[in-house]
Amino acid sequence: MNKYNGDNVNNKFWHLWFFTLLDNCRVKYLCAKVNTL
Repeated sequence: MNKYNGDNVNNKFWHLWFFTLLDNCRVKYLCAKVNTL
């Protein structure tokens, strides 16, 4: 049970990190697109 709980927390952290990274990429992409217009 404890191991499963630990994996669950790790998963949440990984998802948070992944979506933050994805957001940063999208923002940079949009900024670059606007700058080239």
